[in-house]
Amino acid sequence: MSPTAGVTETELQILDLLWDRPSQTIRSLCEAIYEEAPPSRYATIQSLLERLEKKGWVSRDRSGYKHRFSAARNRSDFIGQQIQGVADAVCDGSVAALLGQLAQSGSLTAKDRKQLRRLIDQEDA
Repeated sequence: MSPTAGVTETELQILDLLWDRPSQTIRSLCEAIYEEAPPSRYATIQSLLERLEKKGWVSRDRSGYKHRFSAARNRSDFIGQQIQGVADAVCDGSVAALLGQLAQSGSLTAKDRKQLRRLIDQEDA
């Protein structure tokens, strides 16, 4: 699978935990997601981590007895991928058209527009 393959909602829940607190074991992730962690839940988390690893979103440290997992890509990479996916689907790949639509829809507050202008200016500098 490509490193930009889609991420499911459940996989995103795991990534959120890894972005907030890197280098976690399957057990720590299982306990963070489920109140009780029976073996079936542990196996579910293990399978999700393996899928995320194949997709290029998670890396595994196998050096210790318990494998530790971290996000291989940051949250900004994920957000960028999602925005590009929406632009590809509805705006013929144009992120500018997508942002233009957001601006025209009234969804952006004055604060949002000011922040967006500042970010664009920073990238242009």
